[in-house]
Amino acid sequence: MIENIHKDIQPELINKYNPSLVMSIERPGKNKDGRYYNMRGVDISEKCANFDSFFENARCPKISIGDGGNEIGMGNVESHLCDLNIKPSSTTCDELLVADVSNWAAHGLLAILSVINNKNLFEDWNNEKILLEIKEDSN
Repeated sequence: MIENIHKDIQPELINKYNPSLVMSIERPGKNKDGRYYNMRGVDISEKCANFDSFFENARCPKISIGDGGNEIGMGNVESHLCDLNIKPSSTTCDELLVADVSNWAAHGLLAILSVINNKNLFEDWNNEKILLEIKEDSN
C-alpha cells in the first residue's frame, strides 16, 4: 500500500521540481525481488519508502553512495555482489561511490567539490561539536 503511494507521487515530484541532480547516501535500494533488505539480509521493506523511483525516472545525473551492497546504486555492481551473503540492491545510478563508511565517501565528495569550486564547503562544519553531541546523547 505505502509503495503505491510513493510510486504515484514521485513522477509528479520529478516533474514539479525538475531536479538537476538526484543523490542518495546509504539509502536502501530494491532487490531484484522488489523488497528492501539491510546488510544482514533482513527484510526491512515495511520501514522503507520507495526512493528508487527517483533514480528510475529522473532525467538528470544520479549519484549514489553506499558501503554494504544493499544501497541504491549497487545495481551497477550487482553481478559482483551475488557471491556475498547479502541481498543486493538492483537499482542503478550514473555514478557510484563505494566506501568502507558511506559518510566518509560523502565527506570526500564534498572535499572534491570544495576544490573544484574554490569554496570551503566545510566552513561551518564543527566536527568536535558534533562528536560531543553524540557523546552526550549516548550518556
